[in-house]
This record gives sequence, structure tokens and C-alpha cells, in this order.
Amino acid sequence: MIHELLLNGPECLVKSEDIWSCLTCDQCSAICPMGIEFSRFVRDARIESAKRGVCGYEAHMGILSSIARLMADSSLTPNILGDWFPSKLKIQDKGEYAYFVGCLPIFDQVFGDYGVKPSDTAVAAVAILNELDITPAVVKDGKCCGHDRLWSGDVDTFMKLAEYNIEAIDRTEASTLITTCAECYRTLKLDYPEYFGKLPFEVVHMSEFLAEQINKGNLDYPVTEEKRVTYHDPCRLGRQAKVFDAPRTVIKSVPELDFVEMERSREDSLCCGVSCFLSCNDYAKAIRVDRMNEAESTGADVLVTTCPKCQIHFNCLKTEVQFSDSKTKRYDFEVTDLTVLIAKALKLI
Repeated sequence: MIHELLLNGPECLVKSEDIWSCLTCDQCSAICPMGIEFSRFVRDARIESAKRGVCGYEAHMGILSSIARLMADSSLTPNILGDWFPSKLKIQDKGEYAYFVGCLPIFDQVFGDYGVKPSDTAVAAVAILNELDITPAVVKDGKCCGHDRLWSGDVDTFMKLAEYNIEAIDRTEASTLITTCAECYRTLKLDYPEYFGKLPFEVVHMSEFLAEQINKGNLDYPVTEEKRVTYHDPCRLGRQAKVFDAPRTVIKSVPELDFVEMERSREDSLCCGVSCFLSCNDYAKAIRVDRMNEAESTGADVLVTTCPKCQIHFNCLKTEVQFSDSKTKRYDFEVTDLTVLIAKALKLI
């Protein structure tokens, strides 16, 4: 793609399907000796393509992108907690720590048939913070972080969402913003400052926050069920944000959990196969099958991740019957979020 651009100029890219099939997982960048950010090139090419009215195919009938565009309307103020959030949990409007929910409850509605409930991650996060005597300021009127819009070339919608969210978070007067979503983390920590300058708050992933609490001896686990666990590094949290150790520190802190790595992990971790809900096709499925087989080969009872999309895509595959050597096959291990895993280990949910 870069060769074509250098030879023929940007017009060749807007007609290319390659910029939309790229996963932007940065596995190529991880091994590039020159440190070239290939995903940044693809993202910028998509932005230029979108300006010319050429966009890629969106999976799930484009429902998520339509919701994001609706959210970008400044006259609409969402009540992100709605009726799903447990009233027994302690939250407040302002405080030192804020929690960014993102699109988790929206994913509940769109992907409920896949046996996933991403909002459980938000419940688990607040429950853990309460256990640590922290009453977080949940960003109740937060909107989609804009990750998919930016990586789909729709930079105008991204800018509107980002500007709104920065103001909403700022109203909590928090100095630390905690997020449980790998994509929200990457977007808030790296992309917002790129477009809007230094933020008035620090962005921390839940795994980083919990790893710090563990190092201080602040988490005390009751005896829980023994399980073998493996961890999937999301592209956005791992290769792109360089958060590798914290999730592993958190998993290993639970005495009854036997942690085992997959063959490909950390910088070499395999992508779940889909980014931005673009190009969800047979190639993406083949990548996902490859990763699930790798997880299965570890003998793990639980595959843990920190990205709701990875969780959705892996659980989607579990709803399908796979065929191997003329025999039907199903994946029997659980796929869950790290924050949910720890909340259950603490007997909080």
C-alpha cells in the first residue's frame, strides 16, 4: 500500500480494498526494525478515503456506527447507566477517581444473543473499587469514545465524541480516569491528547490500577475455585499501549488460578480477527479459529481478555459449530473479562 502511494499518489488508495481489510493490529509494526507505525498509515489513508466518500464494509448492518453518529449529536445527553446498573453499588458525581463505562451497555443489547453481557465488566469494576473503599465518579453521561469512528476514517464524528467526553469527564473533577476497555484506554490515553492536547486527568487501565493495589497488598482474596487461566493480549492494550505485565500480575495474584501462556503472547499475540467491526469475513473467522485453538491447546478453563470486542468475537465463535476431521467441535472453555474474573474471585458478583 505504501509503495502504491509513493508511486501513484493518494488517489490510488481510495480505490483500494486493502486499507479496509487491514486489521490495524500492529503485529507488523512490532517486528519492523525501523519502528514504522503501519496502522497509523492505514488510519490516515482511511480518513483521506472517507473524505472522498469511499468507506469500508461495516459488519452488523452498521448498527454500531449509526449509534455513534447519533451520540455525536451535541443536543443528545445519554443516561449511560439506565436501569441495568445495581443500586447497591456506591457511586458519586464528583471525586478523585472517575470510571468511564464506554459502550458496554450498548454491546449488551446488540450482542446479547452471543451469550455475552459486557456491562458485567462495569458492574465488576465499580464493585472492586467499592471493596477498596473507593466511591468512583461514574461518567453517567459519557458517550462512545469514538475509537471505531476514528479507525473507520470518520474523524469528524470522532472529534465531536471526544470533545464531548473530555468535558463530561472534566465535570467529575477526577484526577484519575479508570477504564476497563482496551480500545477506550488506547483512544483516551493516546488519541485524545493527539487531537486535543494534554488532558486534565490521567488515564489508567483497570489492570494497571489493580496491579498497583496488589503491590500495596490491598486485595485479599477468599478461597475460590481452582482453574487454569490463559490471557489474550488485545492489540490496542498490548502492542499499541504497551500494557503487558499488569494483566498478568492481576491474574497471578489469585492463589487458586493456574496461569498459562498461549504459544503467541505479548508483542506476538494474535489478533481476534476483527477491528472496528470492519471486514468480519471468512478471513477474520479463520484468524479467530486459530486463536481459539491456541487457547484450547493450553488446557485452560478460562480465556481472559481486557477488550469487550475480543470477548464478543470469541464468544460469537463459540455459538457456531466448528468442523475438524469430519467431526463437530465446540469450544468448552469460558471467555471472560479480567475485571469480571477478579470480582468473582473476590466474591463480589
